Amino acid sequence: MQAGNIAQQAGSINEAGWCPIVPATLQSQLDENIHVLGDATQNCDMPKSGYSPNNQAKAASMAISHALTGPRGFKPRFSNTCWSLFSPDNGVKVGASYVATDEKIAKVDGFISQNNEDDACTSKPTRKASAGTPTCPLACLDNKCSCGALN
Repeated sequence: MQAGNIAQQAGSINEAGWCPIVPATLQSQLDENIHVLGDATQNCDMPKSGYSPNNQAKAASMAISHALTGPRGFKPRFSNTCWSLFSPDNGVKVGASYVATDEKIAKVDGFISQNNEDDACTSKPTRKASAGTPTCPLACLDNKCSCGALN
């Protein structure tokens, strides 16, 4: 597995076939005018899932905005949450938080749901996510739902 053809055609891949990035901006280390997200990135602890590039896109757009308008930017924080169903009534959530260091997007902590967790924070959002219904990932990070998406 390696970065896709578009990354190769753009000249943003290294000899290993991946796109090295500047972690705080997601700019290519090989071309500062290219920003790389998701599966193509090399120096990133985040999993290769759809939730990761969603976070990365927000950080990249913020970096582009700051570069164009001049305000001072800040290092982004990233998160990832994945819900998986074992059965229609049993699910698990796994996730982590990440920060941009000088070398990579690095994992700082992680979690996995426990057997005794309330259904509102495991099975219910897992069923909603599997059905394509919007969920509240921020709420499940602390096992509370403040926005009502999981209620």
